[in-house]
Amino acid sequence: MTDLVVQSVTALALVLALFAVVVWLLRWMQGRSNLDLHGTIRVRQRTMLGNKHSLVEVEYAGERLLLGLAPNAITTLTRRKSPPATTPHREPTP
Repeated sequence: MTDLVVQSVTALALVLALFAVVVWLLRWMQGRSNLDLHGTIRVRQRTMLGNKHSLVEVEYAGERLLLGLAPNAITTLTRRKSPPATTPHREPTP
């Protein structure tokens, strides 16, 4: 009888360990799929149009996107290239 209990507990521990490994692998793979290869997403501006609707200007991968946000949808309204980064003008030193 004790052999059966030990065998059952061992099998349960093995199944739980396998489940934990599968969950860890899925989370690890999900994190890897979200790697940003082009840069970061930057929210440039946000304008609220009401309680649940807004316009958001987002910069990503060298483009600026104007997005319309609603509770059940995101719509791309315009897309254009980001302007080049400007460097502050420096006066030449004498």
